Amino acid sequence: MTSFLKALVMASFLFITGTAMATMPTTPAEQLVQLLAQYQNLTANFEQGVFDANGTLVQNSSGNMAVQRPENFRWFTQNPNEQLILTDGKKLWVYDIDLAQVTISQLQKKTGTTPAMLITTSSQEMQQNYNVSIYPSPDSELVYQLLPKAKNADFQWVRFFFVNKQIHKMQIRDNIGQLTSITFSQLKANSTLPKSLFVLTIPKGVDVVKE
Repeated sequence: MTSFLKALVMASFLFITGTAMATMPTTPAEQLVQLLAQYQNLTANFEQGVFDANGTLVQNSSGNMAVQRPENFRWFTQNPNEQLILTDGKKLWVYDIDLAQVTISQLQKKTGTTPAMLITTSSQEMQQNYNVSIYPSPDSELVYQLLPKAKNADFQWVRFFFVNKQIHKMQIRDNIGQLTSITFSQLKANSTLPKSLFVLTIPKGVDVVKE
């Protein structure tokens, strides 16, 4: 699994595993947990740009996503190539439609060296594994930056951007300096989602690779 894919799945769990806090949040980690806890489920369209270490755009993609508590996640890239990523919190399916191939792997949820360590339900655990801060922004955005404390993490940082308490962008800087920026649009929160949205029926003739 690529570092970006790991961080992407991690971010989905931040959407869907945060729990509401009974007290007024005081630290940035507590504030972030409360903002993310408002989503029982969420659907959105996305535009994604990948930039190299020099800031040059090297790839564009777009599609739609859905997350639902407790651990369902769907990420469908439509352009330039069709790819569907699904997870139920235990297994991860990556379906490359153009290649007619599905890769199935176990999703590692233990804390430690991977971005999946952010599968957490409390600000205390988040602060234990990450340095969470409010990142300065010249716009009207509220930006939270997460720096992994583990030296062998798969990325340098992740940032979450909020406008009017609604998430609208996420950025990930990997260990080779590559930046992935994802902008969300047409967000719909806490509506009824069909179970079939998070189920992958593998078509006949598609190769299955298990990792």
